[in-house]
Amino acid sequence: PQFKTINLNEMIQSCLQSFELELKNKNIYSEVNLVPGNVKGDEIGLRQVITNLLKNAIQYDRGGWIRITGEKVKNKYRVTLTNQGQPIPSEKVNRIFDRFYRVDPSRHRDTGGSGLGLAIAKEIVRQHGGEIGLHSNGHDHSFWFTIPMRH
Repeated sequence: PQFKTINLNEMIQSCLQSFELELKNKNIYSEVNLVPGNVKGDEIGLRQVITNLLKNAIQYDRGGWIRITGEKVKNKYRVTLTNQGQPIPSEKVNRIFDRFYRVDPSRHRDTGGSGLGLAIAKEIVRQHGGEIGLHSNGHDHSFWFTIPMRH
């Protein structure tokens, strides 16, 4: 991958715009709060991470809202995407980034997704020297990832 300086908050805004119609059609309100931040990364890869997280949030939405925050934490840029979604039992939270893993095993390809989106996101974030994770209280889910800031 080609690593260059990327304005992550601008990239998030542009990814979100590509989902504008879908969000509107599903009556999902988005709240965005991003501080400016540059990271060194692969543009295609980072777009893929943001897109995969947005797709999941929209697909499993139960609350009609998505909150996206971008902030500087120490020497990293941290992106958090929070929404109310399909319940995720606490024992499954750690497996959610595994390849082909599904919270609901009865879902398969024709009901959407290959079960690879989060695994791919995890791999891309790792290649950037970052971390990815999920905080969940069962219904409200905050998917987050960090990418080291450009120095």
